[in-house]
Amino acid sequence: MEIKVISQTLQTTSADAILVDVSEGATELTGAAGALDSAINGGLRELIQANDFRGKPNEVAVLYTRGLLPAPRVIAVGLGKAEEVTPDRIRQAAAAG
Repeated sequence: MEIKVISQTLQTTSADAILVDVSEGATELTGAAGALDSAINGGLRELIQANDFRGKPNEVAVLYTRGLLPAPRVIAVGLGKAEEVTPDRIRQAAAAG
């Protein structure tokens, strides 16, 4: 397995998967999560609104992009409550993803 951190638009990122973090209790998706949600027509927001993904620490959900992005899947990883996020929590979330 090869893991890379890159800076590109979602529409030009060719990868097996795109990893995105989501804070617990997020009511609005902003930044990378918001951009990704827009690119997949609200799929991440729907998952959160249905309570199928809550953003708890290291919680993982896989969404398929169905051709909307070059990457075939998105892996959402929970960070826990925003005020409790630490560098170690981010490392754990990346490993979970």
